[in-house]
Amino acid sequence: MGQLSGKVAIVTGAASGIGQAQANLFLREGARVALLDQAPIMPDSIAEFGENAMALTADVSSTEDWRDNIQEVIRCFGDINVLVNTAGVGIFGPVEETTPEQFTTMFRVNQLGVFLGIKHVAPSMRTAGGGSIINIASGAGLRGLVNMSCYSSTKWAVRGLTRSAAIELGPDKIR
Repeated sequence: MGQLSGKVAIVTGAASGIGQAQANLFLREGARVALLDQAPIMPDSIAEFGENAMALTADVSSTEDWRDNIQEVIRCFGDINVLVNTAGVGIFGPVEETTPEQFTTMFRVNQLGVFLGIKHVAPSMRTAGGGSIINIASGAGLRGLVNMSCYSSTKWAVRGLTRSAAIELGPDKIR
């Protein structure tokens, strides 16, 4: 049995990169995993895991997508024990050349998406008796970097949200 046998996880940004690697590791460790991404998740990338994996399309900045997908995960797998907020977008360039639309895109995915994930998963974790929320930020959320001011600000915000939510949800055994 794997270290995550019996656990139900949601991993955002799971169509590629870090999110895909995390989802695959969780699956190999025995969790049932919902892979969420706005991009299509290739069926062959999760086929080996059979009924323990489901691919769901989601815009992490959409309350409706979170609500609908969480209901589907609970219906198919049960209450959620783990959330990994990996989805992110980076648009790099000088502050003066970054458009409000570019900044808004980064804010919606990198910051609002994390907030909505925490907000909408917490009730299921409470029902499950607790859980773990893992929010992926970036080294850019630890220090200022040239041509990354807007991106960095969203990643700094993830750190603050994570620390505050941990204090707030801790009494419910959600870390």
